[in-house]
Amino acid sequence: MRSWFLGLAAALVVFGCGDSVQQVAPVTEFVVAARVPSDSTFGAASAGQDFLVAYTALGPRAENDVVGVRVSRAGELLDASPFPISAAPRDSLLDSGRASYGNPAVAAGESGYGVVYLGRDPGTTAREVAFVPVSFGGRTTAPPTPLRFSFVSAPVGIARRDAGFTAVYSREQRLMSPRPGLIQDVTFVSPEAAFLDQEGDRVEAQPVDGLAPEVGVTDDGVSTTQAPSVASSPTDTLVAWFQFFSSGEHDLELRGAWIAPQEPSETVTLATASTTVAATRAASSGSDFLVVWTATAQDTPSRNEIRGVRVRRQSGAVGSDFVAASGPEVKALGGVAFARDHYLVVWSEDGVVVATHVDRDGSVGAPFVVDAGPAAPETAVASDGTRFLVLFARPTSDGASSLHGVLVD
Repeated sequence: MRSWFLGLAAALVVFGCGDSVQQVAPVTEFVVAARVPSDSTFGAASAGQDFLVAYTALGPRAENDVVGVRVSRAGELLDASPFPISAAPRDSLLDSGRASYGNPAVAAGESGYGVVYLGRDPGTTAREVAFVPVSFGGRTTAPPTPLRFSFVSAPVGIARRDAGFTAVYSREQRLMSPRPGLIQDVTFVSPEAAFLDQEGDRVEAQPVDGLAPEVGVTDDGVSTTQAPSVASSPTDTLVAWFQFFSSGEHDLELRGAWIAPQEPSETVTLATASTTVAATRAASSGSDFLVVWTATAQDTPSRNEIRGVRVRRQSGAVGSDFVAASGPEVKALGGVAFARDHYLVVWSEDGVVVATHVDRDGSVGAPFVVDAGPAAPETAVASDGTRFLVLFARPTSDGASSLHGVLVD
């Protein structure tokens, strides 16, 4: 466990008491994996008790695989060793001996977890999206199910929906575009599966049943800027993304769509931007949603911001978008999650992991240091409803990394 005072001293050295970070919150840090590839990607989720952490590790094939480990609310590893998650799905178009797997995303469902990940064959630029159900006891309960083999952009997203899950990803369409770059189509599927119980002994592993047809969220010809984000409440599922829009006032629109059982509803505009934007992330408080993204400040391009907007099913955007963090450092957005009565937005800047609280009404707290680093740009956050688990990787002297977790109130 790191000393709170050492973390404060390191933060003051890194940020020089500037306007970027105002305080440090006491945290508990632990090692999730002592050695992972330097390009390891990871995600986590909780159903209200333990967390499932899925991450990229070098497998026995000497290629990247996705593995999992369960973490308790106290930050204890519940599995003696990580268990395998990724594999070549049945009817896979990838070479199972050479394929590399990564970019896992995790959601907690009614009876277990759902994990989606990307597979890539060195012989092609296309990627395969696959889904795997994992029991609360820490076992995969069905073979991987392929969802799409195409020019899919990372990251992919997954959220609980009814008895199953909704997976969301961007599929590039090799068409002419009015803007530079490739046109992407945001699509989703809803896999459902029979899960094992907590002890892992109720049913045998079986293929995923009830795979719904893939449905486009954006229209053909719409040029989006990056992969979408997805979040769900007990009653609604929101997909959000940026797309190009030509007008006299702004060039980009943050769009949202509510996923219905068979097809998405008409999309709505949540915010606009005329500067460079990057990744979007979304979370739900159980009733409303918060969508966050990174952007350069419109009036001061040398400043980098994390902006947010509250979203409600009945009214779309609730008020105007707001600044959650601002400063000269480039901010790599990790994610957002909700616990108790507030959201936690997490990002990294200059090798330091930073976070801020956002209340239900959009009030923003002072940013604080989660870990003073050095940390890789990739971060992630999940919630068990009471506390947050923040994940980050720390480079090691031999060119690899170690994966760490921090519990934050």
